[in-house]
Amino acid sequence: LNSQVGEATSFDEANGRYTVRIGTEQIALRPMNVERAPFRSSGAPAETLEPHAKVRIHGLSARAELNSCGGTILCWHADKGRYGVQVEGSLETVLLRPTNLEEVKPPRVREKWAPEWRSAEADAIIENKERELLAAEAAEAAKHPFGAGFGAAAGGGAAAV
Repeated sequence: LNSQVGEATSFDEANGRYTVRIGTEQIALRPMNVERAPFRSSGAPAETLEPHAKVRIHGLSARAELNSCGGTILCWHADKGRYGVQVEGSLETVLLRPTNLEEVKPPRVREKWAPEWRSAEADAIIENKERELLAAEAAEAAKHPFGAGFGAAAGGGAAAV
């Protein structure tokens, strides 16, 4: 039954289930097992193309020059069983059967990597480590009469006076 489309005819509050008709069969389903299908205007094909969807036109004989052209879905004309399509690169709008349209999915855009901001805890650890290093440098500098840059840490040796 997964991915099948049916019609919810009622909801039984006593057992907490929807009564769903799929074809001629009626079954009771829990709400967690039911998903609302996208709205379809009457007469629209099962694979409905939404307005603004990008399509590629194919299989036309009377207007063969439009084959392989791109277009944008404007609307569904239920009375004619055709989509209103604006042809790419022109202002022309044509009515086309669903069988003459192929939806063009936009390419999947790869998400850019972005660094995560440090947490307050990480910032505190870094600040404490910086304080420890500065304190250690200050203690080392205090050991030498000429200040930092002299002594064993600086490579030793005598200083010219």
